[in-house]
Amino acid sequence: MPRRDIYIVNVHGTGLTNLTSPTQSPGQTGVAGDNLRCDWSPKANAIAFASNRHDPADTLPAGRNDEIYVMNADGTDVVRLTDAAGSDANPAWSPKGARSRSRVTAPAGPKSG
Repeated sequence: MPRRDIYIVNVHGTGLTNLTSPTQSPGQTGVAGDNLRCDWSPKANAIAFASNRHDPADTLPAGRNDEIYVMNADGTDVVRLTDAAGSDANPAWSPKGARSRSRVTAPAGPKSG
């Protein structure tokens, strides 16, 4: 399955830049996991996003574990914010940009009954 990356582009369509796999040309498969569900900070200086970049390369979709990351608006200084057994997704900034929140899905466990 192709990996997804986060890009920025100028309003006129020039300057396409891959923020999450910067060494890859547009259209090439990303190298830093699957990066999606991004949200710009209110001050437009940072981007929060979900990614499985920490998963081993051979992880099957059923074993995927997304975590929340934040990076500068230019793609530098990527920092992992969550480290949970459940999948963290849909990051969103508080209105003043001080904090980021996300939806957490608990891992499936054994069923009783």
